[in-house]
Amino acid sequence: MSKKITVKNTSNIHASREAVWDYTQDYACRPDWDFSIRSGDVIAVTPHRLVKIRARFGLCYAFRYKAFDRPRRTSLAIVDSNSPFVLAGGGSWRYDAIDGGTRWTQVNSIVMPNRWYIRVGQPLLTLGIKAHMAITMRVAKYRIERGKTAPKRPRNCPFSTTPG
Repeated sequence: MSKKITVKNTSNIHASREAVWDYTQDYACRPDWDFSIRSGDVIAVTPHRLVKIRARFGLCYAFRYKAFDRPRRTSLAIVDSNSPFVLAGGGSWRYDAIDGGTRWTQVNSIVMPNRWYIRVGQPLLTLGIKAHMAITMRVAKYRIERGKTAPKRPRNCPFSTTPG
């Protein structure tokens, strides 16, 4: 038995879908706008894109993309995690063309153990995840609209460079 938390957020950005896609899908830039990510590496691109990231608090995750359709959408699933609180998860991001820019929509889910402390804390966890998503999307929007899309500094993810 487990508990699933799903959150959604949308941001309208005054930039092309390609510009928004390129910045938000570049893992060298990701730590500059998503403060939960320390570093990330694309480990494989075929047959499916595989990305390994190092997050805050020593957490590491591997994502396998189910869809990688530039500049329209992505969809991915967590395939590995060292977190005792994340059993599974995934998400989908859409990049819709709108008048004057792009509507970027994220829908993300995590599956957590069905423990009493998770059940009690689920409303607060959900609120925290929603707030984090809103803040990071706002930072990405700010950086894209102001042309600050180059990575602040190079980062390397401490993972093997071979898939597996």
